[in-house]
Parts: sequence; C-alpha cells; structure tokens
Amino acid sequence: LPRLSSGINAEYTSILAHKSCLSSSSSVFKLQLQNSFQSSSTVVVEINDFSPEIVSAYIHFIYQDQEQFLANCDVSTLFQLSGFAGRYEVWSLQEEIIAVLEEYKVCLRNFLELVSILGENRNLEEACTALKIALSNFIALNLKSVEDISQIFISHLTSGDNPSLSVPILELLREAKKTVRFSETVQNKPTV
Repeated sequence: LPRLSSGINAEYTSILAHKSCLSSSSSVFKLQLQNSFQSSSTVVVEINDFSPEIVSAYIHFIYQDQEQFLANCDVSTLFQLSGFAGRYEVWSLQEEIIAVLEEYKVCLRNFLELVSILGENRNLEEACTALKIALSNFIALNLKSVEDISQIFISHLTSGDNPSLSVPILELLREAKKTVRFSETVQNKPTV
C-alpha cells in the first residue's frame, strides 16, 4: 500500500491507501505512483500543502459513499477539499463538492458565515459559484425587504460566534437581482 504523508510545518501524518484507488481518482497521483522508483509496498507520496485532516477526508471520500460523506462536511471543509481536488485533479470530488454547495442549506443563522467564506476563498471559483447559487436562492426566497436583510446583521451582532463583517453581500444581492436602497432624509435648504 502506498502511504500518503501529509502535513504542514514539518509535522507529518501517514495515511495508507491502495495504489489503485489513488491512481483511479487522481491523474496527479497516478503519474506520481507510475514514476515512483520505490517498491510498491513502500511508496510515499508527500502532500505538504494540505492538512492531514483534508487528506484524510479525501481518503474517506474515495473509500466511502461519496455523496453521503460530503453532505456531512461543513462548508469550510468543502472549500478546502475543493482546493485539494483542483490541485491533485480529483475531478469526481470536485463535481460532488459543487453539487453539495449548490444545494447547501442556507439559513439566517449561517448566512453571514457563508458569505464570509466566499470572501476568503475567491481563488476557488467553481466552489464560490456553487455556493453563490445557494446563497442567491436563499436571498430570492427569504429576503424581501431591507428589514429582512437588517435582521441578518442584527442576529450576527448579537451572536457570540461572529465572522468578519467584511463580506461581499452587495455583490450577492446584485446577483440575486434584488434592489436595495439605503437612503437618508435630505432636507432641501433654500439658497440665498
């Protein structure tokens, strides 16, 4: 069995996997395993750009019910897995992540956190586009007025688990074809 050695900052975790599973799921791993000069029982593939948790999640994905496994992942993990899938050309993983994100359950409680995740992961275009679909659907169905939108911010500010407020919310509102206008009362002063 080849061993995936994963870690960041020189702390590595070894994860065992079948060569055939790795090769069939990733063209990058297939090439690495084909070009390996080591014996088949001691092949080590080092992954130093993703945490052991993400590599383990990938292994669970290729060995388990793929759709069910991803449905149980949080959005942050899905985005990290999307980065992994892009880097190692695991296209089946990428396709499943996109499908899960497009249908992700958005609610008032997680809306700003999800928007914040979008802002932090702009480089993962496909995953961002998929999550924007879920967020836009939520906006179209649930945010009918400025009061509805303000309720999200009020609940955000009163919760103890506050993600950053620097979120691309106006961009999402535009994509959902909502018109939101914030105005002040302006008094016309007579000119002298």
